[in-house]
Amino acid sequence: MTKRERDPNLPSTTQRVDTGWGKIYVTIGDEDGQPFEVFVNTGMSGGLFNAQAEAIGKTVSVALRMAENREAAAEELADQLVGIRSDKVAVDSGDDILSVPDAIGIALRRHVRGMEGMAVRGEETGGPEP
Repeated sequence: MTKRERDPNLPSTTQRVDTGWGKIYVTIGDEDGQPFEVFVNTGMSGGLFNAQAEAIGKTVSVALRMAENREAAAEELADQLVGIRSDKVAVDSGDDILSVPDAIGIALRRHVRGMEGMAVRGEETGGPEP
């Protein structure tokens, strides 16, 4: 399996998600109607949270670019991130946001399901959230 090359003109959407650590911006680029890459910006240059958020975005992007079914891969990646907890919780569009990784997973899930700005926690098919 090889990593897909990026089209220089990739359409994308950006979601602002409130976290217990402040707002983050999750930009998801689409190719052929499926998620292709993820960029995460905490709004703070440098620092621990920005570095971790950037690392998660890059890792998710590589996984998506190597997946045969990017929509299914995005759902699985979201499932792995959603539910990761930190000590500060916020609420965004009706979803409890448990951490920065949780926020990234929620944004990815909202994007794949076409539910940007809407609550998706509890919308899983596999049972309740942890």
